[in-house]
Amino acid sequence: MTSDDVRRSKRAQDLELLRGAWEAFAAGDLEAATAALDPHVRWYAADEPDADGTCHNRGEAVAFLRRARADGVSAELLELREVGDRIVSIIQTHIPPDWGEQPPPHGEVVTIRHGKIVEMVVYPTVEEALQAAGASD
Repeated sequence: MTSDDVRRSKRAQDLELLRGAWEAFAAGDLEAATAALDPHVRWYAADEPDADGTCHNRGEAVAFLRRARADGVSAELLELREVGDRIVSIIQTHIPPDWGEQPPPHGEVVTIRHGKIVEMVVYPTVEEALQAAGASD
């Protein structure tokens, strides 16, 4: 097996890990969905990495997802794009109708190491996430 084969196999595993986590989330299984997260995962908005609501570990991420579900907020994975050694998740958030207009899809740059998600950086647009990940136009 060549180093390229190993890299492709690892990337396929990373993509499957993300797809599986999103499938579990869509099914309402937060435990299975968050099992893919590293215990020290960081999940934050790109422009405010230390803002309120930033998740610094798996426990905070689980609590955030539970609050979102309780508020009637959900999210759907639309697509995964490989950009160099990173993965960009394209996500559609769904909010309750009385909150106003549904937001457009956004992007998250995801870093996976040793079979666990270690970082998710949220960008307001898909284009910004792809650019941050190093995609060329």
